[in-house]
This record gives sequence, structure tokens and C-alpha cells, in this order.
Amino acid sequence: MKTSALITTKLAILVAVVALGVVGVYAFPPAPPHEIYGMVRGEDGEPITDGSVQMILETDEGIVVRGGIATDYEPGVNYYITVPMDAAVTPDPYLDNALTPLVPFRIKVVIGSSTNLPIEMSGDYALLGQEGEKTRIDLTLGVDSDG
Repeated sequence: MKTSALITTKLAILVAVVALGVVGVYAFPPAPPHEIYGMVRGEDGEPITDGSVQMILETDEGIVVRGGIATDYEPGVNYYITVPMDAAVTPDPYLDNALTPLVPFRIKVVIGSSTNLPIEMSGDYALLGQEGEKTRIDLTLGVDSDG
């Protein structure tokens, strides 16, 4: 009787393990986010300090990640955008706005009802898009008078 119960228990465990393997349970943790930060300045070179300004990272596919102005972030930094990263282990991202490394993007700065594209972006792009890393990109807003 004991042997029969032991075999039944082992068989039930084996069936459960096989069933879970067939269903394909994906339980991967999300990749750590990537932080883009820096100094955004107006065309006169003064740092933008208005806390209502929105920083928008947008991909060619229309995925949008929002950040903001925070003058107390750290010295010499007034904006941040925390980009959720997806490890691309499963077919669907874990968040609608999670990005994979090496996705082309642009940064927009929304001041009131005006959307501005930087005329200058400078930084060290070596770690850009890597999970759990930080990239400093300084931005200058203004009008491109050269065309």
C-alpha cells in the first residue's frame, strides 16, 4: 500500500512538471531600467528650472517615456528620464513602454504648449541603452539659424 501511494505521488509530481513545461511558464524578472539624465539649457545657456517642463523620450515606433525637471537631482543635473528596459526574453515586453537596447530615439522638451527638439545633444554614449546603467546627455534648446 505504501509503495502504491509513493508511486502515485511521484507520478503526480512528474505530470505537474511536464504540464508546466508544456505550458511554458515565463517568470523572468524585468531588466533594470536605464537612467538618462543631464542638463537642459535654453538658447541663452541658462539651465531650465521650471518643474512643469516635461522631458519626453520617443522612439520611431511611437513608444513614449516621460521624465521631468528636478533641480535637486544632483549638482549639475536638472532632468532625468528613467527608461524601463526589456530583456527581450519573451515575445512581449513586460511594460508597453519598455525598450530594448539599441532602439533609436529622440528627446523632446515640452515647455507649456511648445514642444522643442534640442539643437545640441552632448554626452558619453558608451553605456546608452544598457540595462541598469546611466547615461548623461546634456541638451541645448534653441532655433537652428543655419537651416
